Amino acid sequence: MKKTNALYPDFQLRQNNENFSVHKHLKMNLLMVVFHPFKTIDVEDAKHIEQIVLENADEKKDILGITLPSKGANVDSTARTYFANCELSIKYTKAMAVIIKSMPHRMLLNFYMQFNRPPAKHKAFEEVNKAMDWLKKVNESKEA
Repeated sequence: MKKTNALYPDFQLRQNNENFSVHKHLKMNLLMVVFHPFKTIDVEDAKHIEQIVLENADEKKDILGITLPSKGANVDSTARTYFANCELSIKYTKAMAVIIKSMPHRMLLNFYMQFNRPPAKHKAFEEVNKAMDWLKKVNESKEA
């Protein structure tokens, strides 16, 4: 069994590499992707993230997600386009919470929502706990 995250004890680390890490919630069909500080996520990272999420989630249930960009992290335009149009986003993801702690990340999320138009619900939060509360409500609701 993989170890839980000290900051987020309800999550278990599933993958960690130079640019990002993926954590699975112990009870919900929820995965959290952390973009590491001052790293840029490119399309190859995006494809790898999609693969890891699909390998660790129950595809028979709606998938919930949290994206947590660390300070200075960035997602390039090809990765943003990929995330908005990949099988994970279109077929499986019910809702995505994005943890925003800086103005540049808020601007990037607004740009992503306006121009890439991902199909799943997205909402910004400053704290993981508040994001979790929202995701639980979305998960319990019948609307997609």
